[in-house]
Amino acid sequence: MSHKKLLARLASSFFILILISLFCSNINTSQAAWIKNAVDAPKWFSEFQRHSSRAITIDSYKRPHIVYGGDHLYYAYHNGNTWICQTVDVSSGVGQYAAIAIDTSGKVHISYYDATYGNLKYATNKSGPWIKTSIDSSGDAGSHTSITVDSLNKVHISYLYFDSNTEETKLKYATNKSGSWIKTTLVSGGWDNSIAVDKSGKVHICYQEANDILETNLLNYVTNTSGSWEIVAIDNFGMFSSIAIDTAGKIHISYYNESHGDLRYATNKSGLWATEVVDNSGISVGMFTSLALDTSGKAHISYYDGYPNSNLKYATNKSGSWVKTTMDSYGDVGWFTSLTLDTSGKAYISYYDDSKGYLKYATNKSGSWVKTIVDKNGIVGESTSLALDTAGKMHISYHDCFKRDLTYATNKSGSWVKTIIDSYGDVGRYNSIALDTAGKVHISYCDNSKNDIKYATNKSGSWVKTVVDNTDVGPYTSIAVDSFSKAHISYYDFNNDNLKYATNKSGAWVKKTLEHGGIWSSIAVDTSDKIHISHYHSGLTYTANRSGTWVSTLVDGITLMGFSTSMAVDIYGKAHISYTNGDLKYATNKSGAWVKTTVDSAADSVGDYNSIAVDTSGKAHISYYDESTDNLKYATNKYGNWSKAIVDSHGSLGLYTSIALNASNKVYISYYDLSNGDLRYVTDASSLSPSDLYVKEAEDSAGADIPDEDTISDTASGIMQVGYHGNVDDKSNSTTAHSISGYILDENGFPIEGVKLNLGIRGYVDTTKSNTNGLFEFKNLRKGIYRITAEENSYKKHTREIKLLGKEEKSMVIKLIKKNKEKYDIALQY
Repeated sequence: MSHKKLLARLASSFFILILISLFCSNINTSQAAWIKNAVDAPKWFSEFQRHSSRAITIDSYKRPHIVYGGDHLYYAYHNGNTWICQTVDVSSGVGQYAAIAIDTSGKVHISYYDATYGNLKYATNKSGPWIKTSIDSSGDAGSHTSITVDSLNKVHISYLYFDSNTEETKLKYATNKSGSWIKTTLVSGGWDNSIAVDKSGKVHICYQEANDILETNLLNYVTNTSGSWEIVAIDNFGMFSSIAIDTAGKIHISYYNESHGDLRYATNKSGLWATEVVDNSGISVGMFTSLALDTSGKAHISYYDGYPNSNLKYATNKSGSWVKTTMDSYGDVGWFTSLTLDTSGKAYISYYDDSKGYLKYATNKSGSWVKTIVDKNGIVGESTSLALDTAGKMHISYHDCFKRDLTYATNKSGSWVKTIIDSYGDVGRYNSIALDTAGKVHISYCDNSKNDIKYATNKSGSWVKTVVDNTDVGPYTSIAVDSFSKAHISYYDFNNDNLKYATNKSGAWVKKTLEHGGIWSSIAVDTSDKIHISHYHSGLTYTANRSGTWVSTLVDGITLMGFSTSMAVDIYGKAHISYTNGDLKYATNKSGAWVKTTVDSAADSVGDYNSIAVDTSGKAHISYYDESTDNLKYATNKYGNWSKAIVDSHGSLGLYTSIALNASNKVYISYYDLSNGDLRYVTDASSLSPSDLYVKEAEDSAGADIPDEDTISDTASGIMQVGYHGNVDDKSNSTTAHSISGYILDENGFPIEGVKLNLGIRGYVDTTKSNTNGLFEFKNLRKGIYRITAEENSYKKHTREIKLLGKEEKSMVIKLIKKNKEKYDIALQY
């Protein structure tokens, strides 16, 4: 922090004390009445099993029971005629890594992860109704769960614990065999664990441990058969492991060897540990394994055959040698498989169809394989944009990020009605909505499949879609409508790094390149139909044609981050801009000169996904995301000073905010609920009072140019990068925190320039291209499991998952092979 800024904050503290005393004596201290509702809330369970090989089991009637979740915990069972689906835990952000077991009385026991609070949870219906319990809340505990029940119906759970102090993972074990829950930390590692209990009640767990020295993911096995916990190393490579015990007490483990990309099987049934390759028919075959043994001790394994087939497969050695069968090959199917057997050796498999978002089930109990859709998945609400009509009804455009459709929702009829506007390809990202004087809808958006800018409107009575610019442009569109109901769109030309503007005011679409730069543009039209655009070009820049020609002004020479700028104009044609450099900032020229203010600041990033609206008194209202707390926040200066409120705080909320005001200056905000994958909105039913908020700290005067030391700049790396969200956790310039980098090489080891890389995790997508040295880099990432895809027209597409355990740097080498090659190698270096 600069000395000037520090002095300003100290000096303002006396003023703050005076304001607090005034507020306490004169203002009602009741909480503001924010009303929150879901607009579109499908089930989300795309990571429902992740690494759980125990998501399915059968009862004594040979009827399957499946658990899954993500936004909530779901339980599905077949009653003999149809599937019955229940919501066991309605809490937000629960149900990932769910595992199930049934006791001898037919009662269900479920272990699962509460992602909102980082807890291990347990649910059972043994007493009749579902009872949910937090088993371990000591830090981030409960992912990668596996569950089993012993002969006395006591529960045993293995799970992963992340120590945020040391940034290390540990394998933990919990059991209620003594009558109360006892938790034990066993060993380092713990990923992809699987648990089994033998006839004597002894525990056996296989798991993955990362070895930084060998740069491998070790497959280990730990047991307490001797009375104390002992570890056995099985293989130097071993992901997605699953364990089973035969009637003689011998151990059997299936797993994926990522070094060779094959399915393997290990057992100690001969007395010594032996491993064998079960399936090496693909580049990456054997992920998401699940193992069960029949009454003869023969192994049955379900697994995912990744690149290039993307199929569900099943292997068994019941005939004496391994026989492999492709179970489902329609689309990208076979993720998160889980398998169980009945007493006749018939198989029951649950799995995920990643191309359709379906939870599926397959069985051969009738003699031939039959596949069924159990439930359907959905994630909606990214890239929301909100407008209000004259009746105060809401109109929201948003991206269905699972179906990759542009969707529109409105409550103008009294209830919410949703319409798919465009479903051809990957469309709808970076959408923006505006209404004309007749209440007709106008939407600009990106077609990511073709890199086009598109426009949709229902002004004729039905939806009409038009390609505005097909010259390999996008993203970051913004739309406004003038008094003649003509559309004006600002957008970014990624390839040329230019700000572009398009309008149909002449009847046909006319496009113009305004200037260099143009990331994160926001457009507004004033009462004189003049155009105002805020965007990023060497800082926050304002471009307008108020004088008849386009003029650009550098408002704030800072480095913007994330979804960084939003603009509105008041009735006098003055501009009001919200933006962020890690702090939420506000700039306006209403006094004639630009005045900049720091509205909100935090040790971490605050102010991303900001959206601004101006009321009839010329006061500003800003919605934004506080990444330091994962909250949706709101700020306004309608009381004179800037006041801030937490609007929604249950889960990870407030991404992709969009704000609008009705005729009475009431606030409406649409936003994305990351914890549940839902589109939501909030409105203030009663006006906020200053006592509900708190007072700003200091204001940057015009021309002061107070420097912010804690900003991020990627310019030094020379890497072309653009993302939907900066995802900033650490505002240092270090490239060693939360980053993934690497090289793209051809089969001969030469670098490939211009390969498009997409990095994704739920609620976050980023895109970059490899430079002349084949180098790419994604920075400022959170911990989690990311999927990275490398694409170039002349080469085969490659997709891989990467784990980030907090503040670390992961590097890799991706080798791509020409499309006419039959085989190629992918080398990952961790």
